[in-house]
Amino acid sequence: MGASGRHVERDNKPGRLLWPPVPVGGAVTDFTIIRSRRRTMALQISRDGLVVVRAPQLLAEEEIYRFVAEHDWIRRNRQKQADRESSRRALSPDEISALRQQALQELPPLVERWACIMGVKPTGIKITGARTRWGSCSGRNSLCFSLYLMQYPPEVVEAVVVHELAHIRQKNHGPAFYQEVERWMPDYRQRAQRLKEPAPKK
Repeated sequence: MGASGRHVERDNKPGRLLWPPVPVGGAVTDFTIIRSRRRTMALQISRDGLVVVRAPQLLAEEEIYRFVAEHDWIRRNRQKQADRESSRRALSPDEISALRQQALQELPPLVERWACIMGVKPTGIKITGARTRWGSCSGRNSLCFSLYLMQYPPEVVEAVVVHELAHIRQKNHGPAFYQEVERWMPDYRQRAQRLKEPAPKK
């Protein structure tokens, strides 16, 4: 139970709290609090729509609750995500099959080329129908890529490949990870930014 009397559920990770729904821009949202030694608050929304609030260790819960409730950015960000999902759902089975075949043909040699450049060795490559993440790197350095990634230009696809290969050396998204990515692809952030936009129509 929080200081305000609202129910707060812990999620088994230190410093995290799962909060009850908050009205945001006419809608209602759940969110997770992650407390640390930081001095300011920050909002983050994952591709699956999870809202995370990063907050100072001793900041009052009421301040965090108000911070979330006042941010229309959450609604706008989720709308953009919904627009992207809508563009994917509009594909026919034949189009999805074509994207999968394209991914199977183009991604393995692309991964091999960049792995050689970066000096890393992935243990495998898998093409998935994931809609909430473009790629992933397992603890055993096996890579997965969404077939929907093939809707984007080659330079954007390359950015995701470099991103996942960098995880072989840096498993989290800390400063060292982005230094590793930008060491090989200085314009990575500009390329990756395009993934926040709906896929271009071909």
